[in-house]
Amino acid sequence: MNMLEKLFGRRLPRGPTNLSDVFFKGTQVQGESHYHVYAAPSRAQALAFLRDKEVKEQAVFVIAETPDGSIGRDLTVIFEEKTGRILEFGKRKQLAQPQKSDTHCATCGHFLFPTKITPCVTYFLSIEELKEKGYGFKCGSCQAELCAYCIKLGVEGQIPACLLCGNTKAIYQAG
Repeated sequence: MNMLEKLFGRRLPRGPTNLSDVFFKGTQVQGESHYHVYAAPSRAQALAFLRDKEVKEQAVFVIAETPDGSIGRDLTVIFEEKTGRILEFGKRKQLAQPQKSDTHCATCGHFLFPTKITPCVTYFLSIEELKEKGYGFKCGSCQAELCAYCIKLGVEGQIPACLLCGNTKAIYQAG
């Protein structure tokens, strides 16, 4: 038996991920930030676990500690805790019914960071940059907020229809 098997008191699973082997260790609060810490016997199990955990609010982190280091998930990405390197963008589940909000995406319910964009300056950001920063769009017609994960970008030159009001002539602004 190796050290981890002694620590967990049994043989660790091999092969397919078994999420029941990931367990909650506790929550740490540092200022405004909340870290929900879990232990996972392998990196593969930690990744599968984090892919299934949604974080919808700012300053909330889910950390999975593994023998090979810790990985985490925040509002926008799954990342290496030690380096901050992005491993992947987290998937977002759609709400059963869209809900209009000034601070959260109408279709998935995730918090959107306010952009600090000067009105007279044009910025070009890729969809990946928008996702990473947690930015979104505001429909110029109904004022619904939509995150970069949920907005349906159309063909170049075509403005996508708003997912709430259906307006195809709405001008989207950084939300």
